[in-house]
Amino acid sequence: MSEFLQFITPVALGGVYLWAVFWHKGTPEKSKVEQLADYQFPEVVRYVFRREHPGYDQADEDLAFKGLCEFFLLLFLEKEANRSLQLGMPSALIDDAWHAFIVCTHDYEKFCKHFYGRLIHHFPDVGALPHSMEDARVFKPDVMNTWKALKQNYKKWPGLFEPFNGLPLLFAADSSSSVSPGWIWSEESLKRLDTATLTPHKKGGSTVNEFTDGAAAVAGVVAVDGCGSAGTSCSAGGSGCGGGSCGSGCGGGGSGCGGC
Repeated sequence: MSEFLQFITPVALGGVYLWAVFWHKGTPEKSKVEQLADYQFPEVVRYVFRREHPGYDQADEDLAFKGLCEFFLLLFLEKEANRSLQLGMPSALIDDAWHAFIVCTHDYEKFCKHFYGRLIHHFPDVGALPHSMEDARVFKPDVMNTWKALKQNYKKWPGLFEPFNGLPLLFAADSSSSVSPGWIWSEESLKRLDTATLTPHKKGGSTVNEFTDGAAAVAGVVAVDGCGSAGTSCSAGGSGCGGGSCGSGCGGGGSGCGGC
């Protein structure tokens, strides 16, 4: 019996090895969409998030990184569809997770180059302050782009963008977390995003084009958007980081943000 066991053990191990090799070769590599959907942010990134935001609990943290994964998925799908519109971040909570990732420059650069072929820059706007969007009448183009891209990709990839508390996660995160202040979106404000049109609008002494729902767009009205934006086809130039946490605009490639 002992001789039989001595014989069968290496044979069995050899069989297991051959099965493992066959199984590995027979298993197709995950697509980048699947890789992104399953992506686990490095623990050091989560550590930075917790260190910078001690007021957030575990549920907030999980929500923030789930939302960030959805934002990166949206960027990727837009890139694959050859659409180069800049996308705005409609959540302060998720933007905080993005900042934590950016600080970990090695992990962030590796992630961006693997999925996008280049660094995805963050372009803050220090003048955009989170608040309730219940009565919002003016929207900046980058967040409007995010909303349209989300709706468009949801039709093709419904399993990738799960609703949260009745709203898309990117637009529901702040009202469902401890972040304060946050961008608080409602069903009504999202309906206005659906009907918004590009309208000349007075801001800072000059006329700019912004999305408005058709209500009176008068001088002095503060344009509202989300926190942070990323472009999929930024031109070269610029430093990339303005020093704030919220904003819009794809002003150029540049060196990125080492520690926003």
